[in-house]
Amino acid sequence: MSSFTDPALTYTLDQFISMKLSDDLTYRNFSILEVVNDLELLDHNLIEDYLPELESLCIEAPLSQDEYIRYKYAPDLLAYDVYGSAQLDFVILYANGIIDPKDFDLKIVKLPYASKMIAFLDAIYNSESNYINFNRSQNNLVSDTL
Repeated sequence: MSSFTDPALTYTLDQFISMKLSDDLTYRNFSILEVVNDLELLDHNLIEDYLPELESLCIEAPLSQDEYIRYKYAPDLLAYDVYGSAQLDFVILYANGIIDPKDFDLKIVKLPYASKMIAFLDAIYNSESNYINFNRSQNNLVSDTL
């Protein structure tokens, strides 16, 4: 067994960066992409198609002054603290009607329950996986499978 895949071990920054696609619940994995002049561009993120369903999974969480200061402009830090993955910041942003982390300046944050959110993301990916894989194939991109 490779020590590289053991989460209990410490990694160098280079090793950690090389694992970037190992976290399957990423913005890119839920995105429809296009390639223009060898640049990978976003067409849209599939979560946008499911915003009413996402909003139904959320509760409002008022932030204390200390929490407000900690998470202001840092939805990735909030995602890490709440869900254990900074990659899920895009879900928090969408749940709050925000696209840019620079706009994440909220005293009350809408947060999906962790257990429901994972099932929600799995359901979206499972229902859209053929579309995602077709998109990746059409654009000669690496398909990141969950």
